[in-house]
Amino acid sequence: MMTRIKIALIISAIAFAGNITKAQVSCFAKSYLKDENFLRFKSTTTIFTLRYGDYENIDQYRVAIQKAWTITPFLIVKPNELIKYQNNSTYSFFYFDSYVEQPDSLYSLNIIYALKLGAEKTTRRNMPIVATINLYPDLYSLKYMQDIGYSYVSALDKRKLFANNLYKHSTFYNWSPGFLTTYLTLLDKALRSRNEFDIEFETADKSNLSKLKNEPLYIPEYVKDSFNQEFNQYSILNEVNEGNNEKYLYQIKFVSTKELDELILSKDSDIKYLVYTQNSFDKVITIYNSKNNKIIYQKYTPKSYGFRNSDLSSIQKNVN
Repeated sequence: MMTRIKIALIISAIAFAGNITKAQVSCFAKSYLKDENFLRFKSTTTIFTLRYGDYENIDQYRVAIQKAWTITPFLIVKPNELIKYQNNSTYSFFYFDSYVEQPDSLYSLNIIYALKLGAEKTTRRNMPIVATINLYPDLYSLKYMQDIGYSYVSALDKRKLFANNLYKHSTFYNWSPGFLTTYLTLLDKALRSRNEFDIEFETADKSNLSKLKNEPLYIPEYVKDSFNQEFNQYSILNEVNEGNNEKYLYQIKFVSTKELDELILSKDSDIKYLVYTQNSFDKVITIYNSKNNKIIYQKYTPKSYGFRNSDLSSIQKNVN
């Protein structure tokens, strides 16, 4: 039964793939929810599902969600418990899902953490996705899921394997309690105001960015290691800027995801930190202010792999 529930979720995500490919965090509450359904959403209890390994740190995830999610009451349940809530219109839920896009002749798989409402009582019709968080899988996770997609097993078996891998075996660079509280704060505020994020949303808050002249920019260590070797990228510590010797002039601190979580979730947190998301063929670079979890910089670059010094130079232009 759990597998069949998950299959439906995967299908629904694919239907909206064209709208969820170009932003770190996206919100569609105005476009996809009629007024009466938006009111229904606000009266739901939101179910959060996590990867099975995340439940070992469930207290941290609960604190992260409590800090950010205020629009509805919430519960954290295991994926195999979703069957209790899936077809109940008094619930909304966050779940892991995947979709495929095909620019040109190439197929690419993308992973999201998606929010939707339970099915309508009268029609049992699945409601559209309300919001998404784009996730950045490591190469092992991505290759395994791509291999499933190219395998010759039945569509039903593929969906079983996708669901099993998403919840049991996947690793996402930009997923942790600290990252989650940031994403949810953005979505909570956007949902309350029914404010939508443009699919190619870019911004640069120069007033906040100028503070990086005197403050460090915190960068998670995965940014150094993620795609550099596989795509013959030099480390961002060594790479020269496309024939230009210009370098980022201000302070950078590379920290582990665990260290960054502690900084983000600490009381009175006030740091600027970067999240790099590789989304199929494109990349999104975002800088957040942990004091209010606002985006102070975001740049979307199509058909680009790996983080480079040129990305730091783009940031620096807005700091100066």
